[in-house]
This record gives sequence, C-alpha cells and structure tokens, in this order.
Amino acid sequence: MLEILDDTTADLVAFRVSGKHIHDESHKLAGMIDARIAKYGHVDCFVEITDTHGVSLSALAEGLDFDMKHGHQIRRCAVVGSHAWERWLVEILGLFFRNAEVRFFLESDRAAALEWAHGS
Repeated sequence: MLEILDDTTADLVAFRVSGKHIHDESHKLAGMIDARIAKYGHVDCFVEITDTHGVSLSALAEGLDFDMKHGHQIRRCAVVGSHAWERWLVEILGLFFRNAEVRFFLESDRAAALEWAHGS
C-alpha cells in the first residue's frame, strides 16, 4: 500500500510504503510526482518503508522504469526503514538516480531524514 503523508509540500513528495505493492497506487504517486516536476522542474522525496517483507520483481521493475524516466529530475530522496535489505535496495536504486542524492535512514532518525529531504 502507498500512503501520501502530511509531510508532503510543494516540491517534496512524502509517502509510506507498507504491505503489498499495489500497481494503481503507484500510478497515482507517479502522477503526483510528474505534476511537481512539471511545475518546479524537480522534486524531492521522503519515503517510509514499514511492514514490508520484501519487494516483488514487478514492483522493482516498475520502480526502475520510473527512475530511468525521472531520475535526473529528483534532487534528493530520503528513505526511512529498519531492515538491512532496505538499505541494500536503496544503495542499488541510488545508482539509477542520475542527479539525485539518495540516503537511507533508520526509523529512529525519521526527523533527520525529513529535514535532509527538505534540503536543510
């Protein structure tokens, strides 16, 4: 499930990923990111990963496709999680963001992650 968080601002999209990845929710999120890129020329992201037990190949492929199309328009992406595989996945996906800084933060560092994503 994808949930847009109240931390979302004009050029920062904040969302939570939990449970099962839903294709339709991804399209809604992609539309929100596309709109901000069209308006501001870039977007920053804040992602919380909770209650997930892995990533399906189709979800990974969809994410990589989005990254290949928009990776150069994402400036920063803070990812908050609690598992070693999440850190590893963030490091791998960070290779596809051509201009973005991508950082992984532990759940205990959520406030610092949000501040960093805002560019502070």
